[in-house]
Amino acid sequence: MNKNRPIGIFDSGLGGLTVLQAFRSRHPAEDFIYLADTKNVPYGDKSPETIRDLALKHIEYLVRRNVKCVAFGCNTSSAVAIEEAQKKYPDVIMLGLLSPALAEEARKDTKGRIGVIATTATVQTGRYPLVLQNGAQNIDVFMCACPRFVPLIESGRLTGPEVDEAIESSLDPLVSAQIDTMVYGCSHFPFLAEPIQKFFQKKNMSPRLVDPAGPAAASAKTLFRKSQLDNIRVGNGYVRFVVTGSKPAFKQNLKTLGVPFYESMVFAPTELDEEPDPIR
Repeated sequence: MNKNRPIGIFDSGLGGLTVLQAFRSRHPAEDFIYLADTKNVPYGDKSPETIRDLALKHIEYLVRRNVKCVAFGCNTSSAVAIEEAQKKYPDVIMLGLLSPALAEEARKDTKGRIGVIATTATVQTGRYPLVLQNGAQNIDVFMCACPRFVPLIESGRLTGPEVDEAIESSLDPLVSAQIDTMVYGCSHFPFLAEPIQKFFQKKNMSPRLVDPAGPAAASAKTLFRKSQLDNIRVGNGYVRFVVTGSKPAFKQNLKTLGVPFYESMVFAPTELDEEPDPIR
């Protein structure tokens, strides 16, 4: 396999940008294709079958773009579709966000009370407790569905009374559970890190916040080196975006969220059913 092939990342919208940031920080020489399915956002209120179908369609598109790896930028898709994707594309590295590396990171310095905030669909899969408790003793996992967060983030609202009220009403069960660690079980949610931290401070709590994107990007680095697939060229790679919804709205949201990708921003065709030109 050619080590210069790009890495593909997909998400329902903006959330996977936190995964892209983590990967770019650890793999600056790599090229990336980021597929944002803004036409179908949010995924968290859809059925597992619909989420699986959407995920496999996006993965097929990325595989046709000759990627060497597909990183799931969406926790919900990672929870319901990664096993089927691995079976369908055994020659392509599939990296999910729910992994042993995440469990190891989440269990550091914890007294065994781990909260996870996620979409309703991710909570319903039951996957996070299985991953976080696997091979460990005395670990309690408290799942917390936060269906209001993604629409706020996708509309560019990261602060303000509406955000504070959504956080207060959603995260109160984690206060009652007295968690000492909290995992972002949705890649959108790190965009709300500041108001979330302020919420816990008001409750005289300071749980350690864990983003699964970091362990996923670190795992990729280990896999690439082992398989001799890491791009070792000098200089930064490009990011090419594929957006199924409005490109102008996506660009505006990148600016609103302060995502620093403008130096390499290129938009590819949005029709996922067409055969795309190969990326050089």
